[in-house]
Amino acid sequence: MTITTALVWFDMIVPLFYPRDHYTCYDYVIQGHVPRDMYHVPFLLRRMVRDTRYVTMSIFRKKFLPLFIALSLAIQVLFLFIPFYFNDFYRYLWDGWLIVSGINPYSFTPETVELFFPGRGLQEVWYWELLHFKQFLSGYGPMLMVVFGLAGLIAPNSGLFLKFLFLLCNVGSMYFGVKMLEELKLSRWRILLLALSPLFLFETIVGGHTEAVMIFLFMLTMYGWVTKRFVVSGMSFAGLVATKYFPVLLLPLFFLSGMKIGDWRLKIRNFLLAFLFSIVLLYLPFALTTDSIIDLFASAGLLGTQWVMSPGLFDVVWSPLRDMYAYDRSLEIAKLIMTPITLLGIGLVYRWYAKTGRLFDAIYYVLFILLALSSVVFSWYVLWLVMLLPFVRHWLPGLILSCTILFQYLLWYYDPVDMTEKYMSNGLVLPNQVLIWLPVGVAVLYCWLKEDVTNEN
Repeated sequence: MTITTALVWFDMIVPLFYPRDHYTCYDYVIQGHVPRDMYHVPFLLRRMVRDTRYVTMSIFRKKFLPLFIALSLAIQVLFLFIPFYFNDFYRYLWDGWLIVSGINPYSFTPETVELFFPGRGLQEVWYWELLHFKQFLSGYGPMLMVVFGLAGLIAPNSGLFLKFLFLLCNVGSMYFGVKMLEELKLSRWRILLLALSPLFLFETIVGGHTEAVMIFLFMLTMYGWVTKRFVVSGMSFAGLVATKYFPVLLLPLFFLSGMKIGDWRLKIRNFLLAFLFSIVLLYLPFALTTDSIIDLFASAGLLGTQWVMSPGLFDVVWSPLRDMYAYDRSLEIAKLIMTPITLLGIGLVYRWYAKTGRLFDAIYYVLFILLALSSVVFSWYVLWLVMLLPFVRHWLPGLILSCTILFQYLLWYYDPVDMTEKYMSNGLVLPNQVLIWLPVGVAVLYCWLKEDVTNEN
């Protein structure tokens, strides 16, 4: 006991007098480097403070991460009982209700369903008056229809149960996120960039947006890819594309990444076959029960053709065009300008990835470009970046955007009825752009300069 105490004492004191802190007490004893002033109080206190901090942080990292995860889950459970903030959630319930009733949501609008199925009381649901866009077919992907149908089968028209399914998706996202961090040899603490994100907690549970499903499928896709389970990755990627169509833009990155793996042709083939088979399986039940395949995508196209919600550069280009042309014509010209710019930016990211091999960073940059240049960017879309923050090098711009995007809620404050029309006519777009993007731009510049300094060194 005395020897152990002495060695611990040397281990605490000796490094104060010698610059090579990586030496242990045994090295000093063997070499005869025994300090004369063992009881020099300031040095002793400094090392004691440092050692205490090291021990505390070691215990903290090992023991307290589950507590923060539990805190995230506790907040989400409490949010289950807060009323839905957006009316999109009622459309989820409606689509699930139609599926359980044996009706294809891609074939009948809420307004016309009673005409084709009279006497069934389909419109006699508690949220009928709260349901918006009754004149449109459903615009959600078939993977979401599976989720809505499952909720409708177990608890028809129950908003609480559907939110519970979203909560389960969040649990799965955090679980596979931690497993991926372990595979990538990154700190498991990075998962808190997602788990404790206010945007993640609010939008997936209170807002009730389907990003909860999308993030889970993305985590499963990437976990399967990182662990070389390419069939699992391909199947979950199909679900991801059938949830939000834009992830198909990531497919070339998987090709480029697969080419860096041994026996890559077999791996890519397994991934693609699983992807294609799963896509067909998801769409087939709806395709067989609709009059036109086009109906499966018709309403989804409305998001890009009739709705504009852009806090990014798209609106900067579109604003002067509205003064020169009619609304529809100005929107068409703005899209003709911005689409090739967006595709060019994404193509440059593909080229950058081919040189660097940083897959998560490449996905992060692709999604960043989409959010900065697209015509439709709601606040919850920024969760596409938030889900990547634990895995990327330059997470700061995404983290800041997840905070500043909340200024978009000024739209509903100033114009709760007409959405963006009054907001734009009052000249409030530019201040909103500055509030959202200026801090992000500063963060991007900082990360860029930091990257240059790192490369020079």
